[in-house]
Amino acid sequence: MSSCEEFKGVLVLEDGSIFEGKGLGAEGEAFGEVVFNTSMTGYQEALTDPSYHGQILLMTYPLQGNYGVNPEFTQSERIWAKGFIAMRSSESLSRYLKENGVPGVQLPQTREVTLKIRERGTMMGAVLAFRTKRFFRFSPEDILEQILRTPTPGELNLVKETSTVREVIYPSRKSSPRIVLWDFGVKRSILELLRPLGEVIRVPWDTPPERIVELNPNLIVLSNGPGDPQHPALEPAVKGIRWLGEEGYPLFGICLGHQLLSLAFGGNTYKLRFGHRGSNHPVEETATGRVFITSQNHGYATYEPSLPEDVHVTHRNLNDSTVEGIAAEGLKVRGLQFHPEGGPGPHDTRDIFPRIVRWALEGGGG
Repeated sequence: MSSCEEFKGVLVLEDGSIFEGKGLGAEGEAFGEVVFNTSMTGYQEALTDPSYHGQILLMTYPLQGNYGVNPEFTQSERIWAKGFIAMRSSESLSRYLKENGVPGVQLPQTREVTLKIRERGTMMGAVLAFRTKRFFRFSPEDILEQILRTPTPGELNLVKETSTVREVIYPSRKSSPRIVLWDFGVKRSILELLRPLGEVIRVPWDTPPERIVELNPNLIVLSNGPGDPQHPALEPAVKGIRWLGEEGYPLFGICLGHQLLSLAFGGNTYKLRFGHRGSNHPVEETATGRVFITSQNHGYATYEPSLPEDVHVTHRNLNDSTVEGIAAEGLKVRGLQFHPEGGPGPHDTRDIFPRIVRWALEGGGG
């Protein structure tokens, strides 16, 4: 292969739109749901966030992609996004994508793609990155046909692929409390903030609730993760969450974990038009009126009218009034839709972790 050959990159959307640019990362093609993130930094954290599994990630900020990669920023052991789209890139980022087998495209500007998704809603798409001679083997018609045949992330059990496959114990200098982290696709930053607070036992997504009881937890944390919270494979977990809550165990859900709590205690969820993905979302704590700037990454939300009277909203998104937190009256149940750990994002809400542990140890009241 000639080093002078042009490395082409193309984004194709399910409505037939084609955006051409330069290739990035690995040669090949990737099919998935195209979503955008409005953060100014943090592309490495986003790429390695398991919640992006099955998706093609578009970074809207012009300078995203230009400062390389750092092992300290990764949120898991690999890149989970299927493809990547940016306006800028460094050689180290391109090499990082290539090492993970992820194709990308560097577009002259990403505004047009972002506006199209905002107007129409999230779409399936494909990223192609090929040397010039190979690229012309593919026709837009063939690619579009394959896009339309590709299952959406909501149709797949992506949680199974991102969760741990065995129990993992993270010892602590503290003998108490014991925190069971129910892993539906957890980010490393959540684990790092929990570990100083007590012994953490990370369990797979399909762990029976009876096994969690055997571990004698003081607090059960339901992690973030990819896909549709109403996927049939997650129904046993939803039933288990309900049973654990009714048995009096303190439950704290983050992102997907929050959505599973909503389902478990009588609510419903729905797919957002283009999701919330970024590190600048204002959220109000309803009891105090205090406002936080939060990090978010979700395509589904709790449907507020479906919540029973004994489940009330504790946090609300100030951009669109969607539910950002819930609590179940009379039970030790709390959920947050946003990511209190940030990673990437502001640290406004990191103190929630020690507060939740204290809340659990003090009986889960208030």
